[in-house]
Amino acid sequence: MKKKKLVIFIVGPTASGKSKLALMLAKKISGEIICCDSMQVYKEIRILSQRPSQREMQIAPHHLYGIISVKKKFDAHQYSILAKQKIEEIHRRGNIPIVVGGTGFYVSALLDGIFEMKSIDINYRKKLYSLAKEKGSTFLHKKLQKIDKKAAKKIHPHDLRRIIRALEVYKVTGRRISQLQKKRSGISKLYKIKIFAIDVERDKLYERINQRIEEMFSKGAISEIKKIKRFGQTARYALGIREIKDFLNHKTTLEEAKSLLKRNSRRYAKRQLCWFKQDNRIKWLKETSSLNQILRLINN
Repeated sequence: MKKKKLVIFIVGPTASGKSKLALMLAKKISGEIICCDSMQVYKEIRILSQRPSQREMQIAPHHLYGIISVKKKFDAHQYSILAKQKIEEIHRRGNIPIVVGGTGFYVSALLDGIFEMKSIDINYRKKLYSLAKEKGSTFLHKKLQKIDKKAAKKIHPHDLRRIIRALEVYKVTGRRISQLQKKRSGISKLYKIKIFAIDVERDKLYERINQRIEEMFSKGAISEIKKIKRFGQTARYALGIREIKDFLNHKTTLEEAKSLLKRNSRRYAKRQLCWFKQDNRIKWLKETSSLNQILRLINN
């Protein structure tokens, strides 16, 4: 039987140290890093998305960072296609793909597959967004609970895009998204998969997030967003866009914008933790884990 090639995933919440670990590992095992972050794929938001620096990108090859304009739609299905291609290319070079990021939906799409709905009901979608604006995302989440309890359990009440997608799938196909997802196929059976996450104490993680937000603003996050005239259907929901735009539109003060972004980032990290803690394929590492310990886990 042919030996399966290795693909490593380093996932987890924002500010947990994923990128640092990926770089160390890439240097040690001839690895190439693939982005798995729904913000870092956008060209124009380097600071806000905390994309790896030029120096970091010189240490090991990086892929799928800054590949698309914020004006264009980009989703998990498109991501999974590109990531699969990169994995194959890296293996052909004799190197090891290291998929790094905290976007759980991207990780799931790549590992377990995602189905693409060919037709859409644009009027129904607009109606749902209008309802969300009027009554909030939790109103739509309750609507989803009545239609598809399994999907509602997995989707956070504030994850508007995924709630609307699930409702739209039911409207267009007449079938629950949780049923259709059972037919998905990803890379999990094609390769030897090793998935790691770094377990950081909650208070320490939140402190890092707050510090990271301060750094973003000091490096020019406001100027970065100010230059962008239009955001597409998916990028407009990226964390930090609304908070900074509200400041630019004089709806909040600078300190209020920072405070809101810190709070929303902490909440996002909590949702990320909830998502990844449910996946028993993930090996949670202590921050003190040595590279040799990790290599042993990879080789087991």
